[in-house]
Amino acid sequence: MNESKVFFESIDFLASKISNYINIGRVQNKLIQNKKNWNQICSSIDVLEDTTYAISSYINDDSFPNNDGLKYIYIYGVLQALFLQQDSLRHLTCALLSINEKDYKVNDELEKIRNIRNEAIGHPTNKGGGKSFHYISRITIDKNGFDLLSSFSDKDDIYKEVKTIDVINIQLKIIVEDLKILLKKLEEIEMEHKSKFKEVKLVNFLKGSDYSIEKIFEALYTKDEGKKSFYISLIKPLKERYLTIEKELKDREILPNDFWNDELEKVEYIFDSLGDYFTDNQRNFTNNDIFIFLSYLRDKNKELLEELKNIDEEIDEMVYKLYDLSEDEIRIVEGIK
Repeated sequence: MNESKVFFESIDFLASKISNYINIGRVQNKLIQNKKNWNQICSSIDVLEDTTYAISSYINDDSFPNNDGLKYIYIYGVLQALFLQQDSLRHLTCALLSINEKDYKVNDELEKIRNIRNEAIGHPTNKGGGKSFHYISRITIDKNGFDLLSSFSDKDDIYKEVKTIDVINIQLKIIVEDLKILLKKLEEIEMEHKSKFKEVKLVNFLKGSDYSIEKIFEALYTKDEGKKSFYISLIKPLKERYLTIEKELKDREILPNDFWNDELEKVEYIFDSLGDYFTDNQRNFTNNDIFIFLSYLRDKNKELLEELKNIDEEIDEMVYKLYDLSEDEIRIVEGIK
């Protein structure tokens, strides 16, 4: 039972790490664009956790029914939970790594467990279109397993002893190892993405932007035409820097994003309004209108600088460090040799 406990802790821990990964803003933003794929990921994580919980209860609860009918329910339930746990891992892996299901390689031991389920409770009355038929021996059922009789159209009957607890532990160990491999691949994908942008800091695109905005403010009040012309000339390059930021955010797969789309749309409107006001003012803006626009832009510019700084810092850091963990986490992740 102690071995099983390590498996359960490991699966819970690794599943939580994968959940953290898909909730990273950039990653989630990209994944959620494909609704089918996103729903498959969320469902798979949920089923993985639920089936692990169900299997854990089967292992850890000392009780087992004396009623023959309930014995079947317990066996049906745990075998189906193992089957669904495998499906959840396969579907999660395929969705996260963009793998076609037909190209997904199922572990040989897991395939054997799937076959036990199919023979015992999946298609016992006619498996393979009449190739085999199967029977659980009622008097042999207990928590540790049962005997399975298989009859074939072209060969002799076979009796098989199914050791349920052993089957569970074999599967749990493989699930842990496969989750570790999946997590490592996700880490490599994220690090490869981050390496593309490590040298390009978003905050640098707005370097000195506060100064430019203050000078544009002065264009509203200065009587010096030379200074006013210079201050107005700062509008276009500042707008271009914001357009460059928009492109950089798209390259980093942060756009489309509700926050950034909304904020950049407002900023672009302000720059268009400034350009209109200081040229022919066809929209009849007043000084007060432009003052309000610039006040908003000044405040928003500081906020966006902080957001860009956060993105830069995330690029510099790892999403998660599989081997930079607490002692308890290391014990969990490295507990399966």
